[in-house]
Amino acid sequence: MATFFLIKKSSLNSKKLFVEYYLPEYQALFEKMYQGPYPVKSLGEISKRIFDGPFGSNRKVDMYQDSGIPYIRVKDVLPEGIVEQGLTYISPEKHKDLYRSRVTPGNVLMTIAGRLGTAVVFPEHLVEGNITGHIAGLELPNTVNPYYIAIAINSSVGQFQVERWGHRTTRPELNIQEIRQIMIPLPPRPIQDQIALVMQDAYTKQEEKLATSKEMLERIESYVLAKLGIRLSQLENNPRVLKPVSSIAGGRFDFEATVALRNLDFNSVSSTALRKLGQLITERVTPAAEMPNEDVNYISLGHIASMTGTLTEFSPVKGLTVLSASTKFKKGDILFGRMRPYLNKVWVAEFDGVCTGEAVVFRPNLKKVNTQFLHSLLLSQVTLHQVVPLQSGTSLPRVSPSDILNVQLPIPEKLDLQLGIAQEVAYRRKQALQLMEDASTIVSDAKAYVERIILGEEMP
Repeated sequence: MATFFLIKKSSLNSKKLFVEYYLPEYQALFEKMYQGPYPVKSLGEISKRIFDGPFGSNRKVDMYQDSGIPYIRVKDVLPEGIVEQGLTYISPEKHKDLYRSRVTPGNVLMTIAGRLGTAVVFPEHLVEGNITGHIAGLELPNTVNPYYIAIAINSSVGQFQVERWGHRTTRPELNIQEIRQIMIPLPPRPIQDQIALVMQDAYTKQEEKLATSKEMLERIESYVLAKLGIRLSQLENNPRVLKPVSSIAGGRFDFEATVALRNLDFNSVSSTALRKLGQLITERVTPAAEMPNEDVNYISLGHIASMTGTLTEFSPVKGLTVLSASTKFKKGDILFGRMRPYLNKVWVAEFDGVCTGEAVVFRPNLKKVNTQFLHSLLLSQVTLHQVVPLQSGTSLPRVSPSDILNVQLPIPEKLDLQLGIAQEVAYRRKQALQLMEDASTIVSDAKAYVERIILGEEMP
């Protein structure tokens, strides 16, 4: 049933004459914000200056370099801080040319295209930097805590306004004038400082738990190989030999295709090709044509976490949004990412669904191999050392399904031994995933607490 609502003429904005801008839930949130105990001010009123980065000819990929002045892009901006791993840089000379978009410690950076409304404070230790045109910078007076402003923008108080202003007929985005219109409750500076400390403490605890979780997941590989009596040095020092012509697949005669690891030595454990442990699944459907109105469990490589084999940020989608032919999989199948294989994306399906063609779907033969045991080997260096050298392509390297199926794995004949290893792996993985969940809970609880303070529903 359609829902109708009325808007007073005096509430209309001549620049935003579409329904989504006036949704009742937005009006309710505004009322809640203005009923709070703190004055509500726009970012334009709060900020000394709001600016964005360069577009067009002033921003070219060839200006990027490995050192120099940090050049902040959307992917580098997360609520918990600037992601410094993978940062790119520009020369001091280029930085001087782009002086208008120079950022310094204490500036709030806010994404305004691609991913909207994520805010972070530029940190002291980076000294100075520059920003892309998809980010806005906010220079604030000393009377305002920049961390508080970033927290308020990232909270529901800021995010509903980001959605409201960022709506477009094409892709969502914000401009400087719209950023100026975002309203923020502004409590006294001591309360701002307390809110900032609460979130900084939560992010620190989150980082500690995630680091512990990552270490636990990385140790799983060492445990598995140790139980099998295998040392990684055996693989790292294994020389390559020419393949016989009869074994070269797909008519490839490049270097990667014509060399192979010498027969892998797994000590007392026999070496078995993956193809002998189950079957490749190739059945495909086109959800947009065959099930447009149904909820579909569609898995892309972006849903599979690198190195850990876990699912991340997944939710079902309508079939009409999946336009390409997609491989079907069943619960218990293994999805192996063949694009950029060095990212090591391998997942055991927890439900039935369909997936991108960039994943190979493998169904283990449970009479020969335990699924969780096989998963741990496919995530290990045993597999990476074999598939990564066989990738082809430059910008988006891939490994072929046949090369994946030819991977040699140490598979004990006794299923009881596989099961014992798999059970210990499952226990360790469960502990690590619980730490991830705890880390997420710490931050979400802290966000809920500070939002109540911002709205005056709770005293700090």
